[in-house]
Amino acid sequence: MQNGGTQHSTMSTAMVGAGVLSLPFPMSQLGWGPGVVILILSCVITPVTLWQMVQMREMVPGKRFDRYHELGQHAFGEMLGLWIVVP
Repeated sequence: MQNGGTQHSTMSTAMVGAGVLSLPFPMSQLGWGPGVVILILSCVITPVTLWQMVQMREMVPGKRFDRYHELGQHAFGEMLGLWIVVP
């Protein structure tokens, strides 16, 4: 198994980028208290899901999922995996 440093940095950049751009709207709708709680909760969940995705990259012996859509197709099937992952 390879070192996951590159995968971690790429996935965290992709996950954090969209999240940062969408922060103002939920904070304006929820207010300070619930908004900060949800922000902290998402800060805890994001690294956990990132770690799971990196670990699932090599979960099938002899097969490496180099693309996110390949992992989605393995998890949900050929067609449904694309419909869930691509949009």
